[in-house]
Order: sequence, then C-alpha cells, then structure tokens
Amino acid sequence: MAVGCGVGGDDSPTLDLWNESYNAMRDGQATGGLTSAYESIVAQQLPDHLKMGGLNSSFRGRSDHDRFELLTAITKTGLAKRRAATADKLDNTALAMSDAARDAVDSLISAFPAAAVAWAGLCTLTPLLLDPLVQRKDLGPGLIHVIGRIPWYMHLPQLFSAKSWADERVFGERQDQTRYALVDLYRAVLELEMNCVCAAASSWNPAAKNVVNWDDLGAVVRSIIQADDDMANLVQQYCTPEAQDQLLRLDTDFNMPTADDDAEEQQPPASEEPGHTQAAAQ
Repeated sequence: MAVGCGVGGDDSPTLDLWNESYNAMRDGQATGGLTSAYESIVAQQLPDHLKMGGLNSSFRGRSDHDRFELLTAITKTGLAKRRAATADKLDNTALAMSDAARDAVDSLISAFPAAAVAWAGLCTLTPLLLDPLVQRKDLGPGLIHVIGRIPWYMHLPQLFSAKSWADERVFGERQDQTRYALVDLYRAVLELEMNCVCAAASSWNPAAKNVVNWDDLGAVVRSIIQADDDMANLVQQYCTPEAQDQLLRLDTDFNMPTADDDAEEQQPPASEEPGHTQAAAQ
C-alpha cells in the first residue's frame, strides 16, 4: 500500500516537486537542449490524436498541466507495451530491469500520478534499447540504483507530513532545506533518465547524440547516490520509527530475480485456492 505524501494520500506535493525539478531541467542553460531532445523522442509514443507533429516536437510552451497530461499518455503507452514476465528475465538483465521499472510505475501511478512526470522516459525504453545502457560502466550502476528505488523516490514527499517526524520543531525548521534537497535529487534523477533516453536514440537521431552528457554521466550517477545517502541519513536521524520503517525499506538497489522469486510469482494466493475463497469471504 502506498505510504502517501500527506493527509489522504494527496499527490499534489509530489507533483509539485517533480514539476519544479523538470522545469529546472528545461530552463537550465546546460540541460535545456537535453530536455527538448528528450521530449521530442518520448513524444513519438503519444497516441495519434495527441501527436504534435514532426520529429522535433518538444513540450516547450505547454503548461505544467498540459505536459503532465502528455507524459501520462506516454507512460500509459509504455506500460501497455510491457512484456509479460518469462523465464528469459533470469538471464537477461535489461529485460528484468525493464520489467521491474514498469512494474514499479504501474503499481504507483494510481496513488502517485506524478509518476508519469518522473518515469515516462524510462517506460519508453524497451529491453533492446536498455541493454547497451546497462552494459556501460558509467550508466549501468546508475540504472541499478535508480530503478530499484522508484518507490523510494515517489514516497519521499512523506517527509512533508509532520507525522513522519519525531520532533515537530525540527520538522518546521528543516522543511525548506528538505524541499531544496528533494528538488535537487529529482532533478538529478531526471537528468540521468533524459540522458538514457537520448543515448538510446542516438543511433538513429543525431540531435539526441549531441545533447548526451557523455563525459559526465558518471558524475550524475554519483550525485544521485550521494543525495540518496543524505536522504536516508535524514530519515534515520529525524523521522519516527514508523516512518523509518516505511521509507528505508524502499532504499534499495535493483536485484536480479531468482528462480525462487519467479516460482513465487506464479503461485496463486492462498485465498484463491479451492476451499479458501469462501472462508476468506466469511
């Protein structure tokens, strides 16, 4: 069950944070071109009635709401193309990572619609496109780190609920600092994702190849890892035991599924076995 980011599981704080981070990417002198190229690439996944025309169609000039709607449509298209889990994923890292990312987004997007802003690009990457990125020494560790933490990123805005903090005074004192840290973290995650999407498209899109920050991809990954460490330390130092338990269990790398994991996935829930359904209903 989603932890939620506020009273009633309101997603608006999460969406505000991702929009702010996305806008920082779009408006940044060093990242504006990357963002525009990323948008042009993922826009090719839009349904026909939403396509904006041309290979160079970015979302520039669109409101945050319009962009959210477009990215939601792109994310849903990516999720609809998800390949059913097979034994292949046991010896195909890219396939397993692609399935894990889409499974995570699919499980979160109802409670956290902002997942579309955060992960639309990742949902467009097929295993075939993802594979050469996973093999890179600079990108591979970053993808392992980020894909494993998709739920962590979506639940971190729980830190804006006073109930998550052991001391309300400290909660009030650290809100601005926490917000800045989260926006910076999300911005770095988006930068990695946009670089991955553009790198994947670079073989057929020269413009995409030119905007990838090839020399500094490792630095982006390291900045994400450090920011996540800082967030985990904040949770350990200031949050209630309940919030620590909810959040820190999500701070984990992607792990390749094992044969035992696959067997467990194929086992029906006990309540669905003959003789159990009626008992569960009583």
